[in-house]
Amino acid sequence: MAELKLDTPDRGSSSGSGAASLLVRGAMVPECAWPGAPSEDWPDAADGYLRTRLIALSDGERITHLDVNPFLGNSGLIGGISLDLAALDTLYRNFDGILDAAAFFCSDPVLGTRLYATIVRTSDKPLDRAGFLAFLDERKIGLQARPADFVMVDAIPRSDAGFVNRKALENQRLDIRAAG
Repeated sequence: MAELKLDTPDRGSSSGSGAASLLVRGAMVPECAWPGAPSEDWPDAADGYLRTRLIALSDGERITHLDVNPFLGNSGLIGGISLDLAALDTLYRNFDGILDAAAFFCSDPVLGTRLYATIVRTSDKPLDRAGFLAFLDERKIGLQARPADFVMVDAIPRSDAGFVNRKALENQRLDIRAAG
């Protein structure tokens, strides 16, 4: 059995509705998230509860929705592993032939979520996919940080402040997939 509560500012005491991190505890719950260990930025322990890094929605009485892949700004989870999308943008841009790049998540009916990359090339030459994978191999980049596919564009959509509009990237990929 497991006991659940939401990580609200008052440590789960309130029963208000809204979104918050899901906390669990009980005999079958580990002491820290796997893989990894507690950090100062994200401690696993919260008064005996484990921080799941999942986002739950509550109607005030019960948990109504659970997001198994919370997109927290420029980060998210794939297979329980946190990815820093801004760091992946920088990494992908360092590959020869790429002028600009942006990593983003897109829903997948089988896997739940997949990572994709939108690429702005420096020329009209096709992206050297094998070379790109070798580039990631050289840097010991794990499978979770490798794009499932690429979307080639003329420019990365950004906000007025210069931040990547990752939702627009997801919509753009879906539009291309629907048209093709």
